[in-house]
Amino acid sequence: MTKVIEINLSFKSEKTNEFPAFKPDGFRFKTSEKTIKLKTDHSYKITIKTQPATDFNFLDVDGNRIVLHPMQPAGSGEYTCTWNTSGMPVTTNNNRKDLVLVLSGTGGCIERTFQTKFYAENDTHGSSGEKLETVIWRCSVDTYGTIYVTEEIFKGKSMNMI
Repeated sequence: MTKVIEINLSFKSEKTNEFPAFKPDGFRFKTSEKTIKLKTDHSYKITIKTQPATDFNFLDVDGNRIVLHPMQPAGSGEYTCTWNTSGMPVTTNNNRKDLVLVLSGTGGCIERTFQTKFYAENDTHGSSGEKLETVIWRCSVDTYGTIYVTEEIFKGKSMNMI
């Protein structure tokens, strides 16, 4: 029987405590219809929540391995880590950066690619738009521990512009 899990992944700026913005891009680019806006030279707290609780140890972001820290209580299937975008170049106009994420552990392995655009810290375009509260992956797990996303949902939080 195929196991079914849900993985919730969220990014939050350690500096401003804000979620990153995202925007619809239609089919202009090959990876996704949505682009996540991130800042260069910035630290993000990444929170991962799984249901049912699933064991993960590492999150690789663009080839950089990050150790996951279990949240209390242990075994809850919730983890945090910090990812620093230091060294990521600003994405040029009309381009996007494919950001590969690999989540792995005894609970299995999943690889997904986000379509992103990196902005300079002081570029206000990088903060404008709907805020990305969480990405929800509804998944199935095969007998080898490979996790397949059957549905991906971008859950946004609309921000009123003053």
